[in-house]
Amino acid sequence: MPDLRTDLSEINYNAAEECFQALVTLHEPTGPVRVAADFRAPLNAPDELVRQGLIQPAYSDLYAGRGMTARLRAPALNAPEAAAHAA
Repeated sequence: MPDLRTDLSEINYNAAEECFQALVTLHEPTGPVRVAADFRAPLNAPDELVRQGLIQPAYSDLYAGRGMTARLRAPALNAPEAAAHAA
């Protein structure tokens, strides 16, 4: 697993599926990528286990091209649309 900074959104517990769910933001050199992740565990699972259980599959899914991801792009500084909105 690469050594990239990661952030987790609010972690929710889905009782029907018996899993924790969150959006994991992986800060890649090309920009941040958000990956939907879930981790099957009981509600009383230790916090660190849940965090790692969400982050590790997010890396795997991203690099294997699986799952739902969103790549975030910074707005272009000199784009024509940006100039039009600034006026």
